[in-house]
Amino acid sequence: MNSLFVKKTFLGGGVALVPAYESDLEVLKALKESDIVEVKFSKKRNVKLHRKFFALIKLLFDNQDHYKLIGDLREDLTVASGYYTERVNKFTGELKIEAKSISFAKMDDVEFNQLYKDFLTTACRLIKCSTEEFEKNLIAYM
Repeated sequence: MNSLFVKKTFLGGGVALVPAYESDLEVLKALKESDIVEVKFSKKRNVKLHRKFFALIKLLFDNQDHYKLIGDLREDLTVASGYYTERVNKFTGELKIEAKSISFAKMDDVEFNQLYKDFLTTACRLIKCSTEEFEKNLIAYM
């Protein structure tokens, strides 16, 4: 499968997607005028929000005494925020709940934005504060 990077632009009173790079222009030029192609949409992750997300976890970690490892806190927050999969251990029959991956490869910017909002809501519910109050304190961790 070929991939193509495009960017949004305003063109003649409408909106168009145009090639983002020279190599993408070459891919488009190779298509015939009547060719139909499938385009899958994925917005690249915002690095600033990624840093803010990890600052949120660090702020929580530094202000609690239940977790020895920050990774354990992140995993439990991921599950508590609804980002998990369930599977049954075929040997024991035990239900296993596993946090979904939040890696750049597994989650685009649209999904990561929602994850951040859900984490913030979960964190505020756990420590009983407003999202505005929490985000004010978060700025010091960035």
